[in-house]
Amino acid sequence: MKNTKRIIILAVIMSMISTAAVPTFAAEKVNLKMRQLGPYFKNHHNVIDWGEYDGNITVFQIGNEYAFCTEAGNAIRDDDGNQWIPGSTPEFDADYNIDIVTRDNSLQSKIAYLGFLRHRDNPDIWNDRTVRDWYYAMTQMMIWQSLPAQSITANGMTDGKYNSYFLNPSLTSEYESFRAGIQKELNTWSKRPVFNEQTIEVKAGETIEAVDSNEVLCDYNEFVYEGRDVIIKHEAGSNKLSVTVAGDCSRRKIVITEEELAKAGCLKYESKAQVNYVYTADNSQDMAVYGYTDPVPLALSLDVDILTGKIAIEKTKAPDAYSEKSTPEEGAVFQVYLKSAGDYSKADDIYRDIITTDSKGQSVTKKLPHGVYTVHQLKGALGHVMIKDFDVEIKSDSRDKTYTYTVENETLKSKLQIVKKDVESGRVIPRKGALYELVNVATGKQIIGPGEKGYFLTDEKGYIDLNMHLYYGKYLLTEKKAPEGYVLGAPVEFAVDGSKEKVIIEQFDKAQKGIIKVTKTGEVLSSIENKGEIYTPVYEDSPLSGVKFQVRAAENIITPDGTLRARKGEIVDTLVTKNGKAKTGELYLGEYEVIESETIDGFVIDKEPRKVTLKYEGQEIEVTEETVSFNNRRNKVRINFKKFMEEDELFGIGSEDVYKNILFGLFADEEITAADGSKIPKGGLIETTGVMPANCQYEENKDGKLYEGEFTKDIPAGYYYVREIETDDRYILNDGIYKVSFLSTRHEETKETVLKEQR
Repeated sequence: MKNTKRIIILAVIMSMISTAAVPTFAAEKVNLKMRQLGPYFKNHHNVIDWGEYDGNITVFQIGNEYAFCTEAGNAIRDDDGNQWIPGSTPEFDADYNIDIVTRDNSLQSKIAYLGFLRHRDNPDIWNDRTVRDWYYAMTQMMIWQSLPAQSITANGMTDGKYNSYFLNPSLTSEYESFRAGIQKELNTWSKRPVFNEQTIEVKAGETIEAVDSNEVLCDYNEFVYEGRDVIIKHEAGSNKLSVTVAGDCSRRKIVITEEELAKAGCLKYESKAQVNYVYTADNSQDMAVYGYTDPVPLALSLDVDILTGKIAIEKTKAPDAYSEKSTPEEGAVFQVYLKSAGDYSKADDIYRDIITTDSKGQSVTKKLPHGVYTVHQLKGALGHVMIKDFDVEIKSDSRDKTYTYTVENETLKSKLQIVKKDVESGRVIPRKGALYELVNVATGKQIIGPGEKGYFLTDEKGYIDLNMHLYYGKYLLTEKKAPEGYVLGAPVEFAVDGSKEKVIIEQFDKAQKGIIKVTKTGEVLSSIENKGEIYTPVYEDSPLSGVKFQVRAAENIITPDGTLRARKGEIVDTLVTKNGKAKTGELYLGEYEVIESETIDGFVIDKEPRKVTLKYEGQEIEVTEETVSFNNRRNKVRINFKKFMEEDELFGIGSEDVYKNILFGLFADEEITAADGSKIPKGGLIETTGVMPANCQYEENKDGKLYEGEFTKDIPAGYYYVREIETDDRYILNDGIYKVSFLSTRHEETKETVLKEQR
């Protein structure tokens, strides 16, 4: 019969396990302490296996832990089978099988906890044995009555006649009250306070009392939770929860997990042990040591009406190229984010905002939790410096306060230096007085300088240093007066972007230059006149090609920038005329000499240098001109001849006037063509001439006289001959032909021909 009973008890125990690990150990001796309570706690049992009987409540302890009977009416026996007689001995050793049940959340575990074990923390109960025994007896009875209906329990399987109860009516009344209270807690064992499903709303800096409408908060321990920004308090037996949120709380949502609150002691039915023990024996009463129940935790969620504030920006921009005074800036964009986040992208949405200024330069953030925020400018007016990041603290001493900051972006600006330079040498032109006009391109307004008409002028070193800053923008620099010796330079447009402390503008001028033009003329055979049988060459001045010239520096040629352009005597150009004209390349201003170095055949070289000065003609003229003319004398020939005539007084030959009847002719020995195409034919008579007594005697023969003649007509170079065409009747005409060649040379030449005497 006992074996059957043991199997049933194990089944009952298994029903007490929720999620259990049940290692079973071999039988071992345990020290069992027993103390029977007085007759006040006398009770009655009706058990199928053992029938009806009356007994007293016995308080059991195994070791130092309280144990409860799970077999109503069965006796306690030692390991020899001897039944324990109340009052005989307070303790003895018995053989029991020990079953360890973990995570036991059975009904009996809950009753043991609620009815007895939880009072261990209450010294008024636990330290008073009488009171403690009362709670033990009440709990033991409720455990008996809660066991499943089996043949070994006092709960009848039919019509309810199998049961356990106290015999004392007064105690029964106490028990019913006790049982009702425990049952009420059992009914709400797993129920949690309403806060577990709802959100508690609280303002930062305030304390509220949240009332649990589920009326189970009173079952939770007394605890104090102190977390970040929040303190939660609960007093034992109270259905009110004290919630305090710090005034400087910046979190809109605070979630406190079950684990966090449990560490602070916030548990309903906190277990005092990790396992329960079930003791079974073949010849003795089964019992259990309870200590573990599944605790019921609590999690809280708070919606915090945090202390917030706004950050307002009133944005202006400093005077710039468009305005001479500060003006509201529209379209400036700012990031505002919690400084501790380190960056806008890393801040939560509630701790950041992007704002843009309106036409009045104003903008304001949304409500931001209190804290220190960084204001970072993302976008601003062109030409202005972005403001440096600055911090704003939204304090926790007030609610919805607006913190207004006026910020002004400085204008990007630079100083200006103008340097006057020679475009070819790149050197500074150290001349005072070059004038410049400076205009703001955006507005068209002139930047007023100290010179006439508001111009800026270079100093003696060729520099202009403005005593003011130029704002960000584009400017046009126009030269109004160039230094002497230079042509006005082109306007220079430049930008000021503030990247440099000083903007240096090099404005280049080109030194004025000059050209020397050379004209070269000389006589040329232009036509032939024919009157009767005599041909006469006609000459006119005409341009000459092929004549060469050298142009030399008559002094050291130095431009105003100090550059030596040519040394005195240096040949700066060579020229060759074409159609009587030639010109130099562009020469720097100064004094030069033009020298004819080589002429053409038929003309005499002009060795006289011509001095030419190229002078400054004003800033509007890039190249000035000077002209020098050369007229070359043509090579000419003088043909003279001598005529000897014999004299004979005996025959009356050689009278003083005989020479008057003599006539010579100059004839062309080749065809000569003039520029217009007219010609002197070969053999054509050009000139006739007589003779005159010579100033000297003919030395070879004293019997006669010497006469001389000369042709005076200007003839071109060529081949000619001279022939006597008339003589005195007393003489024989000389039929000799005397050829004369007049070739082109580059010097003057006289050709002299002597004709032998004739009789």
